Amino acid sequence: MARPASVFAKIQSNQQRNELATLWRENPHHYTRMRAHAIILSDDQYEIEQIVEIFGVKRDTVRDWIRRFEQGGVDALRDEDRPGGPRKLNEEEEEILRDLLRRYPSRPATVIARLRARTGKSIGRDTLRRYDKRFHLSWKRFRRSLRKKRDEKAFRLAQDWDAPIFCARRYERLG
Repeated sequence: MARPASVFAKIQSNQQRNELATLWRENPHHYTRMRAHAIILSDDQYEIEQIVEIFGVKRDTVRDWIRRFEQGGVDALRDEDRPGGPRKLNEEEEEILRDLLRRYPSRPATVIARLRARTGKSIGRDTLRRYDKRFHLSWKRFRRSLRKKRDEKAFRLAQDWDAPIFCARRYERLG
């Protein structure tokens, strides 16, 4: 069975049109504004293909928006609350954390301890990594030693600067 050529949303009243316009212009969520605008355009006889070109979404997405509007009205176009808890630190505490990360970039334990001392709040390493990412910083471990990978004999010879074997070997490599 083929799809109908065009499906249009039907706005029932001026009040509903005003709600859609308010949602389109004032809602803080981008996708909610897009859906409301698409419904207004559809009611103004814009075809689905035109709406797809305007918003850069797929045809089925626009059809779903229209179907949601027909079944649930304006409220069905709103974004649902997203999962996740509140932030552990407020803006002032985030600035303290940012300053600590600048001072001690390679010492996460020190950062966590000093943050606890200054704010009274404790965060874990995973939370610290998320804040690093939010601050556009990177957190990588320092390799302090390559002891396991070094050649012990060459290392001992390098410690003794006057060793003739080391000097001879050094010049052979350079020459």
